[in-house]
Amino acid sequence: MAMTLILPLLMGYSLVGETAHEVIGVTMGILLIAHNYINRKWYTAVFKSRYTPARIMQTAVNFLLLLCFILTMISGIMISKHLFVFMKINIAGDLMRKMHLCAANWAFVLMSFHAGTHGGTMTAKIKHKKAVFSAFAAISAYGIYAFMKRGLLQ
Repeated sequence: MAMTLILPLLMGYSLVGETAHEVIGVTMGILLIAHNYINRKWYTAVFKSRYTPARIMQTAVNFLLLLCFILTMISGIMISKHLFVFMKINIAGDLMRKMHLCAANWAFVLMSFHAGTHGGTMTAKIKHKKAVFSAFAAISAYGIYAFMKRGLLQ
């Protein structure tokens, strides 16, 4: 839930500024590591049991999401202007910036899908499920619209 709550802050780079974006990004990285640690049993079960089409899709999304997060973190560290300057690996090149934006945008799409596949678990204790579902549906519809409008499929 914390990852979901801070995600809009990360996406609002121009609103929060460079330093805050880097701090929030590091926080997201720490939460990602914690999330994967908490769910480490999933990795041991990857090669167990039968694969249905839904499980194949969910597993592919999970691994692609992990790859996007890793690329986002590595490229973020490489273009860092504040938190990681001590490492002296600042590569402010256009390629690293593009990789960071591309990986972050695809992570956002995959994360939305990943969260959607766990929607039942996440909303199990919520009383007004229809209202929450409607809000998620509206946000998802806008996300699809913005994704297409910005030409992110190209």
